[in-house]
Amino acid sequence: MSSIFSFDVFDTCLVRTQAAPTDLFYDLARGLLPAQDRNLRETVQEFVRARIEAETRARQMADREDITLDWIYQHFPELEIWSIDPEKARNLEIEIELDAVRPILSTLHRIRALRAEQARIIFVSDMYLPDETIRMMLETHGFAKPDDRLYVSGQIGLCKGSGRLFEHVMQEEGVAAREILHHGDNAHSDQSMPAALGIRTAPYHDFQLTRYENQTLQADNADPGDRSNLAGSSRAVRLAHCDPAETGHTLKEIAADVAAPFLTSYVAWVLHDAQERGVEKLFFISRDGQIFYRIAQTLLPYMQSAPECHYLYGSRQAWYLPSLFSVTRESLDWIAFGGGGHSWAPRTILKRLHLEPEEISEVLELHRFGSDSWTVELDEEALERFWNVLLHEKTSDLILERATRARRLLTDYLAQEEFEPGRSAFVDTGWSLRSQAAVRRALGREGDDSLWGYYMGVFQWHLPIREAGGYRAFYQENYDDDRSPDSFLRRFFPAYYPLVLEHVFTMCDHPSVSGYQRKGEKVVPVFSGAQHTEEMRTTVEGFQQVILDYAKETGRNGLTQSYLDLLKRTASRNYFTFITDPSHKEAEAIAWMTGVVDQVHEEKDHARLARPLHVGDLYYVAKKQLGITLPADVRQLGFAWEEGSLALSSPFIRWVYRVLHFLLRLALRGFRKREGVSRWLRARYHSLLPHGIRHRINLARLGIRRFFSSSGP
Repeated sequence: MSSIFSFDVFDTCLVRTQAAPTDLFYDLARGLLPAQDRNLRETVQEFVRARIEAETRARQMADREDITLDWIYQHFPELEIWSIDPEKARNLEIEIELDAVRPILSTLHRIRALRAEQARIIFVSDMYLPDETIRMMLETHGFAKPDDRLYVSGQIGLCKGSGRLFEHVMQEEGVAAREILHHGDNAHSDQSMPAALGIRTAPYHDFQLTRYENQTLQADNADPGDRSNLAGSSRAVRLAHCDPAETGHTLKEIAADVAAPFLTSYVAWVLHDAQERGVEKLFFISRDGQIFYRIAQTLLPYMQSAPECHYLYGSRQAWYLPSLFSVTRESLDWIAFGGGGHSWAPRTILKRLHLEPEEISEVLELHRFGSDSWTVELDEEALERFWNVLLHEKTSDLILERATRARRLLTDYLAQEEFEPGRSAFVDTGWSLRSQAAVRRALGREGDDSLWGYYMGVFQWHLPIREAGGYRAFYQENYDDDRSPDSFLRRFFPAYYPLVLEHVFTMCDHPSVSGYQRKGEKVVPVFSGAQHTEEMRTTVEGFQQVILDYAKETGRNGLTQSYLDLLKRTASRNYFTFITDPSHKEAEAIAWMTGVVDQVHEEKDHARLARPLHVGDLYYVAKKQLGITLPADVRQLGFAWEEGSLALSSPFIRWVYRVLHFLLRLALRGFRKREGVSRWLRARYHSLLPHGIRHRINLARLGIRRFFSSSGP
């Protein structure tokens, strides 16, 4: 039975917001160098190298096992080159160290549990920082109490790596080796060496960078300090929120490593672009816009003269109907999108128009739609007949009446929220600009380019600017996409990948908005759908908090253009990796969530994001991945995320899929090669033979075909 529980400090209790300890020196350089030098990568790199060499030099000159920060700065003559006061540099390094550490939640939980059992806690660290600095870190983040003993190698002159610091601890504490249980991350100094002395150990490994953080750290053509800040920020936020012993920790890891960088990069771009364009107000549209809005609120303190940010309740269901001024097939083109998760049940179609079948039952009966068919999905022929119901005089009058009422409420709501075209812009995920076009028509602004918005992604088949108004897209299909097989946008845009983005990354704490109503003198949103369960509310809150803490780290790191460009590149790459190659536990963490394409958001039209695949699914998935077939109806498939479903499937299913995918790819490659040869031969034929000769050949071929067609039996 242990009487003392010993804890290493760095990467066991505390983690830095940089990927490696020496990467702090980039921030130190920018804080100390003259203004004309601090942004020169050559000078910054030289300072970092000099600080590392000063520590090496100090250790070589020391007559003890470890050194102090004061000793390092006594062997840092390069500071004279930049006329930097050593005392000022030392103090700034301590400030940066204090500012850079974040708690590791799992260790904090472990220490709290031990304290509840009245266990004795001590801390042991190989470190050159003053012990009062390390104690301040530990106490600030809730690890240490004032009477806890702290043993620091630099202060004592002995190291864990040699074992002598542990011997010193045993002597000071008056205990035998077997009475100590030491927790730490270093394989030698925290595990092998204390174990050799008879001390029991509890290894800690979660501080290591994940595959996403490593990808960020290895970004090409980027400032090493910026790369380290981005990777370290994800790790620090992940470890501050995720305890592997708790349920739901994988979802928070996804938030820290993938969702947070991805969403933060978009919102930071919106804020900077709006600032440059003189946009005074940004309106973040629910529900996807909730997390965007909260990220913006987190980033605003780190910006100057940024636009005002507001949260606007809206949706397709709330905005499409008010845009109607006539009832025609052209004006109702959004009523019955073909398949792909959109319901063709009469009740659902009418609900998009804020109508119930009971209100037009006579018209429905007239066109052979009895009450038993109102919830049945229509086929192409029945849908064609249903258009007669919609265009019937009684139905169209009701539609226009509802549209007029909805339009009045919408325009009053936008006025109430002080949305002013020309001074304001929408912010949303995307994708077709139909919602923006609907508001534009409802406000009578057709032909007026003052109403526009920001979107994370805009599909190739979006409405033209003349219909929707202007826009700015973070990702523009067929513009940012280089069309290569591993192109990020080839995985970002195809249905139904946006469902993972919309129903996981941007999940919201309130139901969908179906319209508006008057409440006293105010216009307030009307919500449809069930309220979240307590479990889901907790999930949303925890997921969003991880993202907001990451956004805060991003703001603290400095929102320079080069930093934001790097953030976009690395965030896009990590999102691509997650979507196309999730681990089993990552897929499992979000597979239970549901997504819906239909604007009405009825429960019957929801589908799970992922499920284990069956053999019968593999042919479709392989063809879909190769672009041979169009997406099937997500409701019929029972899953929206193919790679996530594969990750959940058995090894046999994954093996069969790889074989099938390989064979189809070979067949497709052969087909394309034959097509390419055929095109090349046709091109050579046209380029080498004069038109007159080609004309005679064509006449001869035509004569031969006529001869054989007329010489039948």
